Amino acid sequence: MSSFLEHMSAERQQLFGELAEPRLLSAGETLIKRGDTGADFFRVQKGSLEVVDSSARPEVVLDVLGPGTFVGEMGFITRQPRSADVRAAEDAVVLTWKASTLERALSTNPVLASDFYKAAALLLSQRLNNTTKAATVGALSGPTLVSGQATGARALAERLKAGLLDVERLVREDRNGVAPEKSEEAQKELRAHLDDMVFSGRRLFAGLGPREATAAGELLRNELQPYLLRSRTGRLCVDQGGGGARILAHIELGEPRGADPLGVLLDQELLRLPTACALRDRGAMTVNAIEDVLPGRASRALLIPAGAGTTTAKLVPFMAAHGGEITVADSDREALGSLNSGASLGSAKVRVRLVHEELGLLAIQGSSTFFGPQDVVVLDGLVEYLPMRVLARLLPTLQKSMATGSALVLNMLGPTVDRVLFDHLLGWRTLRRQPQEVLELMGELGFPKARIAADNGSVSVISSR
Repeated sequence: MSSFLEHMSAERQQLFGELAEPRLLSAGETLIKRGDTGADFFRVQKGSLEVVDSSARPEVVLDVLGPGTFVGEMGFITRQPRSADVRAAEDAVVLTWKASTLERALSTNPVLASDFYKAAALLLSQRLNNTTKAATVGALSGPTLVSGQATGARALAERLKAGLLDVERLVREDRNGVAPEKSEEAQKELRAHLDDMVFSGRRLFAGLGPREATAAGELLRNELQPYLLRSRTGRLCVDQGGGGARILAHIELGEPRGADPLGVLLDQELLRLPTACALRDRGAMTVNAIEDVLPGRASRALLIPAGAGTTTAKLVPFMAAHGGEITVADSDREALGSLNSGASLGSAKVRVRLVHEELGLLAIQGSSTFFGPQDVVVLDGLVEYLPMRVLARLLPTLQKSMATGSALVLNMLGPTVDRVLFDHLLGWRTLRRQPQEVLELMGELGFPKARIAADNGSVSVISSR
């Protein structure tokens, strides 16, 4: 975010700065309260401030403001009640422009007034433009709907539906106590049908262009949706798309659930697929990578995005030995809200800070949030949704938040044979890259000492600074 002063001439900047009074804030001290009608505004001179939605449970940090950032200046213009709480994230010094002092100065100096209101208009325009960009960017991984037809997709769907009907007959007999031994037979038959779907689907989609593949995937999902909805994994993917906090939590838990016996059996087979196994392994690999690079002292870790919260939950007790702070950033308020910053994440020595951050804008143009120097920065799966050119812009941005001697951890899904099921049947589309491709990019961007840890489709790329 541009500084308010950037839109004023050098002479007016000096005059404007002379009207400010310094104020000391202790860590946690409130500067602005939500609903207040005050019109004073402030600039961070030292330390950092948090903009907080205290009405959320748990509370969510909407922004973190570092040195040079203004806060509350639009309140002076609009005189509207404050929309959020602002408090000191650490001991801080802020410059304060009292509304009464500034009003007198503007009324007696028309040139200063002209510069001031012009700067306010330009800054407000910039913020509105950023909001529009955020709305336009949307989800980076969302599929594009097209009106094409993909030959063979309907036949593939019909073959799997016929197989599911046969499996349903077997599990219905098992449920009624007619043939208990049918359970194992039903499981083997369902596994064979899904394996056939993987084999035939890979051949089908390998011959399609991006538009035709998208249309074919939608056709498959529409034809098979009644069956998908009966399994927990399928229903979550239909309801919210792949990658959300709830489905990640379900996959990491690994306990099959469904609306009926066929739904439970289908869920069990989806959870045993290589991609699901890799997602479960990824969490453990991430925590191990973080533990390897964190220093043996109080430290700070930045996790993007929140995921299912298991990485955060496992990291808290490890960091509690020395203390520190974990910042979790995500644009999904539900994912942030699912992180319990109370009993399960609570520690007297580790603070867990939830920050609402538009990941689309973060990836494309950087962040206005002041995260401060971090000992480890973790991209937990976000790489799977970013084109290489966007990743090449994001990594240098994150490097600015890395302290000397810190580390960057990127974890992602590698190529697996069942990708066609996740991409096209479940609509969970991801970019599956070879680890070496990401490693080479990091080398080109100046990340030293990068290394790869990979196991069964789960990959971590780790670089120390």
